[in-house]
Amino acid sequence: MTTGLRLVLILGLLAALAPGQVAPKPGPLDAKVQALRQTIYGDSQEVIIGVVPPEYRRAHDEKRDRFRKGLEELLAQHGPGGAGARLDCGPVYQALAGPDCELAGQALRDLCDRVLKEDAACWGLVHLIEALEPRLEGPANGIIISGTGPLDLATPEFDEVDPAILAWALRWRGECEEGLAARVLDLYFVRCAAAFGSIEDARKRARELGVAPGLVGRDAAEVKRLADVVVYATEGQATRSTWPDSASERQAFRRFWHGLLAQDLKIVRPEQATSLATLGRAMAAIPGLLARARGEPTTPVLGLKDDEGGRLLADWIDPGAEGKAPWDKRAALLKRASGDERLVLVDLIYDFGLIGPGLDELLAELARGSRDWKLRSMALRALAFQHPQGFDKRIARLGNDKVWQVRLATAEALAAYRSLEAVDALIAMLDDEHLRVRARAAGGLAGLTGVALGSSAKRWKDWMAEKGPDWQLPDEVTARRMREGTRDDTRYARYFDLVVPSNRVAFVLDKSESMYYGLWDGAVKQVSNFLEESGPTSYFGLVEYDDEARVFKKTLLAANAGNNKKAIAFLARSKPTGATNVIDALRAAWEFKDCDSIVLLSDGLPNKGKPSSPQGILDTVARMNRYDRIAIHCVQMLSGRVFAHDAPDEALAEPLTPEESARRDDLRRRAGRDELGGFLRQLALANDGDYGLGFGDLRSPPPGSRFGPGTDR
Repeated sequence: MTTGLRLVLILGLLAALAPGQVAPKPGPLDAKVQALRQTIYGDSQEVIIGVVPPEYRRAHDEKRDRFRKGLEELLAQHGPGGAGARLDCGPVYQALAGPDCELAGQALRDLCDRVLKEDAACWGLVHLIEALEPRLEGPANGIIISGTGPLDLATPEFDEVDPAILAWALRWRGECEEGLAARVLDLYFVRCAAAFGSIEDARKRARELGVAPGLVGRDAAEVKRLADVVVYATEGQATRSTWPDSASERQAFRRFWHGLLAQDLKIVRPEQATSLATLGRAMAAIPGLLARARGEPTTPVLGLKDDEGGRLLADWIDPGAEGKAPWDKRAALLKRASGDERLVLVDLIYDFGLIGPGLDELLAELARGSRDWKLRSMALRALAFQHPQGFDKRIARLGNDKVWQVRLATAEALAAYRSLEAVDALIAMLDDEHLRVRARAAGGLAGLTGVALGSSAKRWKDWMAEKGPDWQLPDEVTARRMREGTRDDTRYARYFDLVVPSNRVAFVLDKSESMYYGLWDGAVKQVSNFLEESGPTSYFGLVEYDDEARVFKKTLLAANAGNNKKAIAFLARSKPTGATNVIDALRAAWEFKDCDSIVLLSDGLPNKGKPSSPQGILDTVARMNRYDRIAIHCVQMLSGRVFAHDAPDEALAEPLTPEESARRDDLRRRAGRDELGGFLRQLALANDGDYGLGFGDLRSPPPGSRFGPGTDR
């Protein structure tokens, strides 16, 4: 059982084990809710984890819609503003928050908004907030639960957290006076802390909140139940570090607080800051970071000076006794520091995502004046977070830098200059020899203009000529709204469902035993399709791996007909066998000069190499890719259709049946939820890549044969 699933079961089911709880007496509405559930679901209580057959899903959806509609009718009759007698609507809220209704995301937040505005004293609010998941996705479509209570699907990764949900909860915490609603929101952050923050702080805070002073009856019982769930679920768990020590953890922290900044969140009450601090020690810096980014007054932040990162955050936020932050002195020293010292500090500025007046000039000066390409690149990447005034032509000249990583960072930094000069500079970068740089420049143009015209320089020049000299850029908010619903129609080559905007790609393909009898054939076929689609102006490399990695050629080759044919012959020369050595295969791909993207395919967790653990590989790649910025796109290989061993090749070319299409769509919706998918998804997101699924049709083994060689441990 994976750690994530174990956490799901603990947080979702331990409520029934919490001692000292007395079941409240049913109210007038309880009987109606139970009768409705009995009519639709009967006595069934089931948990299905795995592939859900399409016909079962349709039946389940029909029952869910009937149950939800019935609950909404009860709420209309008896809820706030209802025509009938006013009743305690807790049972209806509890049922709507349960998995039978599968409310998630915005739908659940809309319901919470209504209750917080009109019925904030109802105990059913506990269940609504409890059902809110801090993840980016909604509930897993492959998990169907009927007849059970709310199930928490929180995840331990920072980069999985949806800032919009946490910002929503923080806003409400700023508006709620002390009472049931405030206590439930406090406990929501405690639950988040138990999942991805400080376990010790979560347990301590849960015990404090579980006492529920000022609450009586069912309100007090429900708050105590939720607090006890956190306490019992975290008993015996190891203390989790909540200070971002590694570069990848700091980048996750940066994405987290930048996500809150994008929500236009303001911390106006100490209770909000307390809620954030519950998530971990570094979270105590976020109120100051939000204020500093807006140029608003900040207050000193204590307890953040244990290491260079802590001192940097404290210096950046704390105005000091005289109203000047110690950062001002450090900025002056930075100009006289050695190259290594500058790089360390710029790395920290980027990792923590510092934003504020004056920082753009400092970063621009470092980018323009350094001979170290790594420092130029990191300064430009940090500059991309800022809101610089005017336009710096010297930054635009870095679009011609000899190092493609610097040019990529230049495209990102130019998008921060909201000016027509930046548009012209980005259009000039659409002629870059690296397609990945051109694609990033096109993305910057779309962000500035609100129009997605792809990576054709001519198309952008013609469009600008039509606008004329008097045209002005839209503001950032307007440009974002203009882009909504529009799509870039540029045709990039695909590997399975993944779009790979690069013309210098290394394919790293799993050839272990589990790829036997069909999966490998599907992976190779997709390589052939990609090379044919990308054309001879693109360059590629090949690495196949099992116990060890084997390279087709040591240099990238043009994707012409001759090289493509030889590459496919190389992949087809032997059968899949052996273990799954991911890290050595990635190291082999790193040796390709001028490669800017990797496509990694695997159907199983790594089990060989040093390191062989998923977390070890993530940490190792983070160090390898600190400055190289190779995009890593990950494909999780799954089984498609199954054919007889002697089925003609024409059968495999037949269109998918509606049932098979529905099955694959269901798997795509649940992609990334298993251990392998979670590893590949995290590897891709941490390295400028995308994650997706691939399907390979299988052939059954001939009669009397083994399914595979039996060598993959």
